[in-house]
Amino acid sequence: MEAPEKKTQETNRNPTSFISKQKLFVAIAIVAVVLTAGFVYSQFIPQGGSNIKLAQGFPVIPIYPGATLSKSASDPHEGVMYIGVKYSATWTSKAQVPDISKWYLEKLKASGWTVDTLPANSEASDVQLITLYNKTYNLNMSFTRDQNTGLTTITSEFSTNYKDFCNNMYGKPCSD
Repeated sequence: MEAPEKKTQETNRNPTSFISKQKLFVAIAIVAVVLTAGFVYSQFIPQGGSNIKLAQGFPVIPIYPGATLSKSASDPHEGVMYIGVKYSATWTSKAQVPDISKWYLEKLKASGWTVDTLPANSEASDVQLITLYNKTYNLNMSFTRDQNTGLTTITSEFSTNYKDFCNNMYGKPCSD
């Protein structure tokens, strides 16, 4: 009687299951790399949106609906009578320059700001500038369209209201 042939481990291996295990391993490795890269990016790369906050003490103004805050800063001379930018902030929006400019003019006038300078061309689609003031601040706003990204940058810069600065500092307007 002949002895039954021993099957080696090699002949028992299913080649299909080996390939499936390789694919599963590669898929898990890819997911791990993607998750790690996403975590590193979110922790170390500054981003707009919810990670950025307005500078402490930033004056209250309306914010264009859907705009994303990308940066904000306050002046290092805070608390000192100084003519210069005290606060600034930059947002981005998908909206068009004329729409944003008109919206800000309407909302800022309604909230007590006085218009000092209107845009040279209210229909310009690439850039518009407006200046306003109240008892405390002068406000320079610019709206600039980036043709490459399709985004409009909204920049607001607050400086000391120089009219009141001169009155407070010298007891008379600066123009005298």
